[in-house]
Amino acid sequence: MGSDCIGDPCHRCVRASYRSEKLEHTLPLDTTRRIPYIHTWSGKQFFYGTQDTEVYLPDIAAQLAQQTRFTGATKKPYWIAQHAVVVANILEEWGCDALTALYGLHHDDHEFCTSDLATPFQIWLTDLNGGRNIVEEAKTFLDNLIFPRLDLPWPPHPGIWEIVKMADASAFICEAEQLFANKPNWTQEYVERKKVRRVDMPIPFVSSCEAHMLFLETHSRLWQKYKPV
Repeated sequence: MGSDCIGDPCHRCVRASYRSEKLEHTLPLDTTRRIPYIHTWSGKQFFYGTQDTEVYLPDIAAQLAQQTRFTGATKKPYWIAQHAVVVANILEEWGCDALTALYGLHHDDHEFCTSDLATPFQIWLTDLNGGRNIVEEAKTFLDNLIFPRLDLPWPPHPGIWEIVKMADASAFICEAEQLFANKPNWTQEYVERKKVRRVDMPIPFVSSCEAHMLFLETHSRLWQKYKPV
């Protein structure tokens, strides 16, 4: 995660760990299907709108580690993967169990194939579609696909998911107040309106490679606590 990680590919420090697994599980590329798909970090195809597609943790980690939050408006790039780790860390600070922290770590996994769509943009899309929240529908479909493939119980207990969303909101305010060149003027109003629980957690900027490693290491650590070998 130092100077040897600079350059392309940034993730060579973790590629070797997954090389044998990737070769074992990669399916032949299917160029005949008409379902829309993306080409993933590992070279797989991820098909939209179907349960008949692969979900691969290294793809999720790598792609979240190379996509930014806040539409790239922060002082430096702030990666979705790092945000996921922050949410998991907040849940652990609050005394939650490993499964709840895993839900926090993976709560935005769908963004590996959608990117982080700004909430105001999502509101606008809903208005354009006559009040139908198509983004939320897509997120729900993808979450219903991804979480079971990660061997996490789904759907979660509503109370647990509510705590995850509370931690997400706490992380959002913590990020907004630290990461912009000019602090937004709406954070206190948001905290009061949403009853957000503030957290005291410094958030440093890290490289894409570091965010990638943090995500995978956090998953591994929490998984060992949730399902020890």
